[in-house]
Amino acid sequence: MLDFETYFAIPAHCGHCRRLVVVNYLNKRLACPTCRRKVLPYDDPKLRKSLTPREQAKIQHLFDWSHGGKSFSLEGCDYLCPSCGEFRLRFEDIGCWD
Repeated sequence: MLDFETYFAIPAHCGHCRRLVVVNYLNKRLACPTCRRKVLPYDDPKLRKSLTPREQAKIQHLFDWSHGGKSFSLEGCDYLCPSCGEFRLRFEDIGCWD
């Protein structure tokens, strides 16, 4: 917890490795820890299933964080699964763990 100003772990999608990876969101360049190629953080709209306005209104907000001019959030909707390539991945809030 002492490094909260320099390290913020977020889920990201590596299209090359076809994996969900964890990266430091505070880095200028987000790269896969395995192949070092650019990754997309899971708050990128390209990784979220397109929803109708009615569906969007029903989405539960799961997580929101901001620091140093950057912000990250996740919603309770379907995201792109790196393994199967379908919008079937879901994130869930299971609490705050220290």
